[in-house]
Amino acid sequence: MTSIIELDVTMLERTRKVLPLVSRIRDNIDQQFIRFVGPAGETICEDCFDEWLASGSIGPSGLRRYIDMVAKYIPDSSKSQQFKKIAVSQIRLI
Repeated sequence: MTSIIELDVTMLERTRKVLPLVSRIRDNIDQQFIRFVGPAGETICEDCFDEWLASGSIGPSGLRRYIDMVAKYIPDSSKSQQFKKIAVSQIRLI
């Protein structure tokens, strides 16, 4: 059985593996998401980030999957699409 401490250490190790550029872009994506959903978006982003890290695909190409993960929490489909468009534009900068 895995302890909580072991899980936290594993998550910390994965977080350190995220490239600084990817972290900055993800921060920008999170800020855009919070603008769409409000302050609760911070918790959603944290949860999605943990799930994204656990998936192992945490490079620049994995950011589209991260965007899809958080976008599903925007109930209005047109706003969700608008968020995705803005978020994907952040990736196109790299």
